[in-house]
Amino acid sequence: MLGETVGEYEILSLVAGGGMGEVYLAQDNELGRQVAVKFVRRGFGTEDFVRHLRHEARILASLNDPHIARLYGGAVTAERAPYFIMAYVDSERPGDYFPRPTPNTTARPSFFRKLFPTV
Repeated sequence: MLGETVGEYEILSLVAGGGMGEVYLAQDNELGRQVAVKFVRRGFGTEDFVRHLRHEARILASLNDPHIARLYGGAVTAERAPYFIMAYVDSERPGDYFPRPTPNTTARPSFFRKLFPTV
């Protein structure tokens, strides 16, 4: 996907991948900002799943919290793969912070206190 353009978004680099898809850093060529583009794996692109994602997107778009990335929009590729455009937040990831294997239950809360000091 690197270097490809989806809508007005030019894919710059892979940020993360997981069970449902991948997140890329992209350049919004229309508004001149960097965004995160989350692509959902094609196997999840059933009509029911897409309908569920649209419902989740409406909920996420209504939230206004400094600890939640803003949702700017979403669409479906020509191959029927859903994707979302979100605020890009350059931050520490749990996988980068935690040593392998996953830390014990004493270490986990300190990570979340570091991320959310006011909660």
